[in-house]
Amino acid sequence: MNANYSSFTEGTCRLMIRMFDRDRTGTININEFSALWKYIGDWKACFERFDHDRSGTINTRELGDALTSFGYRLSPHFNQTLVKSFAARRSTGTSTEDAINFDDFIEACVTVKNLTDTFRRYDTQGTGVVTFGFEQYLDSVLQNLI
Repeated sequence: MNANYSSFTEGTCRLMIRMFDRDRTGTININEFSALWKYIGDWKACFERFDHDRSGTINTRELGDALTSFGYRLSPHFNQTLVKSFAARRSTGTSTEDAINFDDFIEACVTVKNLTDTFRRYDTQGTGVVTFGFEQYLDSVLQNLI
């Protein structure tokens, strides 16, 4: 159940199941579900903490505040691009072009984390700069989409 008592999107459900499916069966057992339930509660508390205007959505500034608190130093332009990318996927619901709902917030934050983890595998010197071939790039991006 989402923050506004609607169902999570199929994409958010797939993402969360993939994160908690420890035995890689494509499903989650009761223990994995229990961990997922706690995770959703933690994300809901986080969402509410950064929804400064209590609109039920997270705008670009609020997302920037959240990501900064997680240790990311991203530009306002990137934060705006992230919000627009996730909000544009949905034509109905509470996301608008300038704000994202709870589902999108979870997906956006997890996507940034997963892409960061992938980048760090290549950034062995910790410089923030990597060099790799086109196919390596495609492989790393596809791993985050599947």
